[in-house]
Order: sequence, then structure tokens, then C-alpha cells
Amino acid sequence: MKKYFLKIAVYLLLLALPLTLIFAYVQSKPTVFSGTLLGTIYHKSGLLDEVGSPRIIFVGGSSCPYATDCERISEELGMPCINLGVTSYFGLAYYRNLLKGHIGEGDIIVLMPEAAMMRNKINYEALWEGVENRPSLLRAVPVSYWKNMALAYYKYAAHKLDLLDAGYGKKGEIYSPDFGYFGDVTQYREAILEHGYMTDDEIMLNREMVEPEFLRNVRGLAKDAEKAGAVFVFAFPPVDKLAVISDENELAGLESYLRDEINAGFLNTLNDSLMEGQYFYNSNNHLTTEGEEIYTETLIRALRSVTG
Repeated sequence: MKKYFLKIAVYLLLLALPLTLIFAYVQSKPTVFSGTLLGTIYHKSGLLDEVGSPRIIFVGGSSCPYATDCERISEELGMPCINLGVTSYFGLAYYRNLLKGHIGEGDIIVLMPEAAMMRNKINYEALWEGVENRPSLLRAVPVSYWKNMALAYYKYAAHKLDLLDAGYGKKGEIYSPDFGYFGDVTQYREAILEHGYMTDDEIMLNREMVEPEFLRNVRGLAKDAEKAGAVFVFAFPPVDKLAVISDENELAGLESYLRDEINAGFLNTLNDSLMEGQYFYNSNNHLTTEGEEIYTETLIRALRSVTG
């Protein structure tokens, strides 16, 4: 019997060896996604060490950097502003891990979750493209992600090697010039959506879409903030109202449910976040520069009551 189990162990080790070698080979290669939206997470996470507390930290999906003017918020409220949001598809659990040990006294954590984050929809290949081979980002990957991260590795690795063959990733670290130092989009943007919204990305907003795992991490992040002497608040991110297919009862039900389930202050209402199509740049969540100015103004007014 012992010999049998020994043979099985040897077989499994031999089976794992090629995979281990492939992983080591790919991880030894230079980063290639630094200049993309996903790759900005490395710079943004570094801001948690570079910018001292108290500060305002925005957490959420890609609507975050397209909706907030961090420089203006910093000037108006007299405290630094960091935009940690990259994409909803990293999942709130990942952002929460990035923030652990970095929340300081007096910080204001603003959670702006898009529908995909509330549904806890995670794209593991996208997360690989964000973290690549950076230890500080890999350490933040939750244990619950490990299995699916392993399953997504082949597609990520193949994509990365193809880009390397095409000449990408050989010029060192590149932080996209479309983004400002504090993580928001500083590139000038005008509306380019033909119909005022992305017609193939209709958005359903109702209480049934909210996953328990999302709520668990919201409450956990709120507790993390409280323990550190920080304030946790919730904000509905901007959504193109032309793309929303929910009726008024569903919208009201979602907001009421979130307010009941989340013990935190709310900076706006769901209706406040539904904006006209003319204010959206290239998706149903990404604001134009004009839209960003309008949304940022509403945040500043709401945050004044938090900062005193």
C-alpha cells in the first residue's frame, strides 16, 4: 500500500513539474500590461504607502477613475485623494486585501461599486494582467481566488508571451499618460457613443443582483476602516440612464436594500448617479471630462459633511 501511494505521489510531482517550469518562465518575463488600465493597479497600490493619512481613498470599478477629479477634490477638501479603482472584475475582496494594513486614522474610504462588483463577477485573467509578477500585488490575492486564478493562468500566459513576441514589455515600467498621479483619468474625453450608450451592455439594477459575498466584504471593509480610526462611506457610481433597463420600483428596492444591509453613510442616491448619455465617454460607466466635473462636484458637496 505504501508503494502504491509513493507511486501516486511521484506521478503527481512529475505531472506538476512542467506546469511549475512554465509558471517560473512566464513569471520571470518583464511586465507587459503596465500601460493598460488593469496595469495601473501597481502604481495606485503604491500610493497607499506614498501618500500619508488622512486622505480620501476611492475604491470601486473603472467608473472610479473616470468619475473623480482627485486634484480638485484634494484642493477643495484640503486632504489628499487617491483613486484605487481599476475594474469591478478584480472583486471587492481583492481591493480589501490591498487596503489591509494601509488604512490610517482620519482616512475616508469611499466605496463606489458598479453592478458587476455587486454581482461579485470576477475576471481572473484580467486580475493576472493587473498583478503579473509583482509580489506586493500577488500577496493580496484572496485564498478564495486561488483555484480560478490557476485555471486562468494559461490564457494569461499565452497572451503575455504573444505580446512579448510582438515587442511589448521591453521598455521597463510604463504608467499610462492618460492617468494622473493620484490614479484618476486626466485625458480629455468627449462623448463618442453613437446612440448615447453602449447598446450591447444594458444594465439591470435590482436587489436580486447583490451577492452575499459582496455584502460580506463591504461589512468587512467598513470594520477595517472603523478599527483604523477611518470613516467608511458608500457612493453610487455614475451609470448611463439610457442603458438601465430596471423600472423605478426595482431601483428603489435596490437602494433600500443596500441602505438596510450596509451600516454606513451614503454620499448620494441611486437616482443621483443615473446621468444623461451625453456625459458618457466610451462605456456606460465612463464619464466624459464634463460628466466627471459634474459628478465630482456632487461628491465634494457630500464629502464636506464627512470632513467637517
